[in-house]
Amino acid sequence: MGLKVRRIFNEDHQNWDELIRSSPQGTIFLMNDCLTTWIESDPRLYLLRYGCFDEHGTLLGVQALPYKKKMLGIRTQPSMSISYNFSPILAHSIVQGSELYFDVIQALAKEAAKAFPYLKIYCHPSLRDMRPLLDIGWCASPEYAHIWDLNNPDAITKILNPRQLRYAHKALESLEFAEENGDEVVDEFIALHKKEGKQYLNMTEEVWESAFRTRAQWLQSQDALRIFTCRKRDGRLIGGSACVLDRAHQAVFGWYIAYDLSLGEKRFMLALDLFTIRSLSGKFSTLDIAEGIFPNLYAFKDSQGTQSLLFFMVEPSNANFRKKVLRTVKSAKEAVSNILGKT
Repeated sequence: MGLKVRRIFNEDHQNWDELIRSSPQGTIFLMNDCLTTWIESDPRLYLLRYGCFDEHGTLLGVQALPYKKKMLGIRTQPSMSISYNFSPILAHSIVQGSELYFDVIQALAKEAAKAFPYLKIYCHPSLRDMRPLLDIGWCASPEYAHIWDLNNPDAITKILNPRQLRYAHKALESLEFAEENGDEVVDEFIALHKKEGKQYLNMTEEVWESAFRTRAQWLQSQDALRIFTCRKRDGRLIGGSACVLDRAHQAVFGWYIAYDLSLGEKRFMLALDLFTIRSLSGKFSTLDIAEGIFPNLYAFKDSQGTQSLLFFMVEPSNANFRKKVLRTVKSAKEAVSNILGKT
């Protein structure tokens, strides 16, 4: 089959969104408007999008590649608050292991590798067959996401540590928990996160706040944002979990958390987790509380009744060499800056 990979732009958004919406690998983060909002809200980010088409012009697969343009114009990958970023997204009709599956994934990977001197792809968990990439010399490493099965919330409490569960029940009785939305709770959440979570940011507080607020506004416009809150009896916010609702794929994604470190996280955050699970149960299938590359977003997730979900990180076989080249270029740039700064 004659496949062709070309860049996709905003004017192709209908075909793009149809594929994202119907694909097992699709998420709300990759819908055209959401992805555009994510990129435009952070001045450091740019975007490449590729589509793989057959000889009849049918879109068979896509890939979104956010990047930062720096170091002598070389594209580098950013850390993203988007789950399974850079993953290939395939049309729902493509069967894993089929010849077409191999052809589409390989075509997208080869094109993506041309644009980046070093590329690391976090594949969606539904992509289990990595042979197409291994066959062209890429390497695959297992990673694990952490999810709650919202179809069976009782099973979650059964595997929790009894002592932690007692803490949670006490907190549920003594504190106020709610599912909230709107600008007021967004403002409160931002203030709490800036106070307690700034050590986890990979950008300045000003850039993070502006980006978070813009993204939250878009999500609210789609009824896709919920902030589950824990408050003192006097109404003071002491903990919050910002979750993104993906109705098309029956999934919820943990986006950010914030909590008052002085109060002892284990005293109430597990209670907030249990409240969140109960609130979402029956409406969605899973709550993904961040993959392995974002361990700081959710503390102690391994002991909170989650299930481990395998996914793969893949990169070209010459990744170590390319990383050394990037480090060399970065060191040279810093040296030149230091010299110029002294003159």
